[in-house]
Amino acid sequence: MATVDALIVLGHVLIWDDHTKKQRPGSRFSLGRRFSCSSANRIQPNGDATPDLATTISVNYGIVVEAKISWHTSEFDVDEDLKQLMKYDDDLLGWHTKTKRVGKSDVVVLSHHTRKGDVLRILEKALNDEKLVMQRGLSAITFVRFSQADGEFMAFELSYGVLDEGTFQRRFLGPLTVPLE
Repeated sequence: MATVDALIVLGHVLIWDDHTKKQRPGSRFSLGRRFSCSSANRIQPNGDATPDLATTISVNYGIVVEAKISWHTSEFDVDEDLKQLMKYDDDLLGWHTKTKRVGKSDVVVLSHHTRKGDVLRILEKALNDEKLVMQRGLSAITFVRFSQADGEFMAFELSYGVLDEGTFQRRFLGPLTVPLE
């Protein structure tokens, strides 16, 4: 349940504009949205890709998120998960735009804060061993849910990589704390 909550809250955070205090015009997110892969996809040409969260920020930018709450560390499981991430490293068709495309997209791994070290080790080793090769931005965001006297909260923090959109990069450097009300 925490994973679904984290995906939903992250989706809301990504479409929210801090300056206007409203949803960004034209932005939208979906859980489990199905995309079509291009013929150039290295993992599954002309196949389907279904990230846990797909967020269309604008016609120019989108983010796909794959939740890896307890990333398995067996070599087979890691290899399959890495292939899944690389499948999203594509000009995916199916975004919430008229053309079903966005100009750029990033790939984010979402994990619980307690798994931050494991995720970083897996990503760094895979990149160094060239088992994970990405053309698009790759980053990892951690989350944790917690209670305070004034309510329930979820905090997100960028733990690895760079988000192409500078606004998000700055927002997630802190931890970004979100009330769950």
